Amino acid sequence: MVFSYRNTTVEVADGTLYQELALKYRCDYDSEIMLARVDNRPVELGREINPEEFRGGKTAVLSFIPLSDREGHKTYERGAEMMFLRAMTHVFGKRIVKLKLEYGLGDGIFFSVGIRDDDGKISDAPLTDEKLDEVLATMRKYADGNEKFRRLSMPTEGAIELFRRHGMSDKVRLLHYRR
Repeated sequence: MVFSYRNTTVEVADGTLYQELALKYRCDYDSEIMLARVDNRPVELGREINPEEFRGGKTAVLSFIPLSDREGHKTYERGAEMMFLRAMTHVFGKRIVKLKLEYGLGDGIFFSVGIRDDDGKISDAPLTDEKLDEVLATMRKYADGNEKFRRLSMPTEGAIELFRRHGMSDKVRLLHYRR
């Protein structure tokens, strides 16, 4: 596959991860690279380069979106949110009744949480420092282990069942209107 990158031609083997290119060109950016951009479309770094996506033999234009870019920062935030949700599920398991992103303010992201206590009652007491430390340690484990995000594609019915199993009734309702 041939790309145009910063007015130079770059030849890349099919199946190469965009992550490999991001590492190669990291020095061209002022912060970590969060996404690739191919012909002005954002592309996840974990994807392989597939020449079948590029039609007409045209050379695709490659650039990268760093963390310092608004779109890169939003990607980072979304990744942190997903890590938090996964870590909360790891720490509290089926005791979670509600876990919802409420809003962002500045660099803060606020969640509302409902957890069943040992008696099965929903507690509205704040989470203990010990439990929050456990959530943070779990998130660090994910980051240190360089765990990857995986995008899953599935039929709408499968997604509805998955969200139903995880108690995400708002998403179940939303998907009922999807064509």
